[in-house]
Amino acid sequence: MTDRGSEHYTKFFSLSKPLGEAVFELLIVTRDQVGATSKITGEIARHNIDILSINGANDADIERFVLTIFCDFAKADCKVEQIVGELRKFPFVTKAEYVNAKSRLFDRFHFPIRIMDKHRAILMRVDPLLRVQKHLQEHLGSAGESIMFEEGQSYARETWLQYKKAVPNANHEEILENVKDGLRATGWGLFEFQETQNAFQVTIRNPPRLEDNERFQSRFLYGITASVIEALYEFKVKVDSANYDKQSDILTLTLEKLKK
Repeated sequence: MTDRGSEHYTKFFSLSKPLGEAVFELLIVTRDQVGATSKITGEIARHNIDILSINGANDADIERFVLTIFCDFAKADCKVEQIVGELRKFPFVTKAEYVNAKSRLFDRFHFPIRIMDKHRAILMRVDPLLRVQKHLQEHLGSAGESIMFEEGQSYARETWLQYKKAVPNANHEEILENVKDGLRATGWGLFEFQETQNAFQVTIRNPPRLEDNERFQSRFLYGITASVIEALYEFKVKVDSANYDKQSDILTLTLEKLKK
């Protein structure tokens, strides 16, 4: 079995339109029924329609399944109106719509973005976010660095409480894996934690960084890391050293244990 941490794949959100010659986006809402997705994709494929991306989510509150599919009709044997009409005939389909994605950059149906099916989220490019932090640190000096570090700690503490609510009976290892998964899913990096006698070493692969200033380091990210360790291991810590290796794209943090 491949080690989960040994490789990773870039996540392309369905809200970014894929490339294609004649791309349409389909929205299909179905009753939650086994085999519904395979029947829908089978019907699409039968008409030589190229499925470029597909995203599905179960809305448990009202027992429905929502599919958005980007399709390229360049080699299809039918028009988009025909396939949508055929999909509407399935007894489990409650809604089927389409939009022409020509000259569009983004998905037209997904809103709002949610994490863990309930927490509203906003996607933001890394550079503008880090420039806000850089601006504060440059203009306020050490006070700006402290502010960003403390805000990172606050962010991590709030997130930690949400994980505890979501999996209240999870053990230490399960919580740690959920934390790492959450940090990966929300774009902060691929984290590994290692405890030594007097410190913790944290490696972060592919951390968020400024494209034109690799020397800048996010104190917000440092605060997240410190707060995760304090919540998991019940040790107060301080960042002792930080080293970023451009070739491997790995940030290594050493956090010293403080006396309780």
